[in-house]
Amino acid sequence: MTLARSLGKTTFETAQDLEAQLSHRLRLLTAEGDILALMLSRMMMRLRIAPTEASDFADLMAVQGPTEPAKGPLGSLQFLECARDWYQTAGLSDRADDMSIALAEAAVAKGIERASGASSSYMVAAHHLEKAIQQYRRTSHSYRKERALESRLADIRRLHRDYSQRATEEFERIEGRSFDLTEIAEAAEASVKGKEALPALLNFIAVAPIPSAEQLTEMHRERLAEGSIADLFGRSIITNGGRIAYKVPALAEDSKEHVIASHVVTSHQMYIGGLVQGAIAPALRALSEEHSITKEVLYELCTQSPAVPPGRETIFAMGLAAGFEWDFITSSHLVIPQIENFFRFHLKSQGVITTSLDQDGTETEKTLSPLLDLAKDCQLIDADIELAFRATLVDPRGSNLRNDLLHGLSEPHTANGAAGIYIWWLVLYMVLVPFWTRSSGEMDDSDSRLPP
Repeated sequence: MTLARSLGKTTFETAQDLEAQLSHRLRLLTAEGDILALMLSRMMMRLRIAPTEASDFADLMAVQGPTEPAKGPLGSLQFLECARDWYQTAGLSDRADDMSIALAEAAVAKGIERASGASSSYMVAAHHLEKAIQQYRRTSHSYRKERALESRLADIRRLHRDYSQRATEEFERIEGRSFDLTEIAEAAEASVKGKEALPALLNFIAVAPIPSAEQLTEMHRERLAEGSIADLFGRSIITNGGRIAYKVPALAEDSKEHVIASHVVTSHQMYIGGLVQGAIAPALRALSEEHSITKEVLYELCTQSPAVPPGRETIFAMGLAAGFEWDFITSSHLVIPQIENFFRFHLKSQGVITTSLDQDGTETEKTLSPLLDLAKDCQLIDADIELAFRATLVDPRGSNLRNDLLHGLSEPHTANGAAGIYIWWLVLYMVLVPFWTRSSGEMDDSDSRLPP
């Protein structure tokens, strides 16, 4: 058919004949409820074969939908999907919306069925209700309003939230082999013990390396090259409340980089969990035993640090002081909003525009994610620091601490956990690095970061 069309007038009659044959065959297969009708239908829609007969094809497939032919209920729903697409091709939007509602209600029924009985699964039930909501969203607002379907959609959403929250109870803890961090912890403690306050603080920000973005990316690129069954399927990242925060696609040629980036973020967050437990927390305990790092001490350091934007010394000092008291809920609420201003101030100092111009002429300040892109592009920070802030603060595949905190979604254990402790340590690192470089002598640009 494609060849006949491409040759123009010389094969015009052949193309017409092929179109008539395909149209006839689709009608026969549909009437028999044959699953091959679905494959042929999709091919014809893709190539726009017999579009003038779209309404007839749609009517035939709409009849097959509710009958549940021998090919099973899955085939039944696929007939409804094809009917919807043919109606859309024919310009019959209301009939297409009718098919979407039929598909949605079938998904709701399947979800309720999976939420009860011996083989019940709220996780699967929530998945079916999610599909139902998507089908409802395909319909126009005017269609739903005319048929008073908004209340029905609201009911489905409530049921979906209920199933999603219950689904988290079905998760099982998967434990791998354990790692002994004793030697690492002892070395971290020893690095800060028996020293004056400032040298101890400078050693404290050197107890853990910044994970390498390049090494993590290369590791997962090699792993994908070796092959992984798990990556053949998509996966969802679910919050504690049962909300799907992010969907990672199945591995394909066009999604390869996306899958690698998702693994990099996940590995980074697992890595910093080990760094906090094995080095940062033990060193903080040892440091707190020998020194009282108060808000006043930190204020003096902040006023002398070129990293801290002018006028923000008090907030930085208060947030960092809370961390030395192991109050990372307070430190997160004080320090995390200042990270955005930190990057904005230093970018503006380099002449970088940190606002975007809306269509009506108003200027809007860019949020942390685009600011991190700008900071990396103008070499204010390197790729490792950029990944550390992004994965921990604004990436839904990671801790997403900044977004959850500012929208009131952060749980206390998150701020007091590895993500909250690490981001506090990372801000302290940024504040104290200028003091570290001074104490280590003059350094060139390539040595502006702490060595691993």
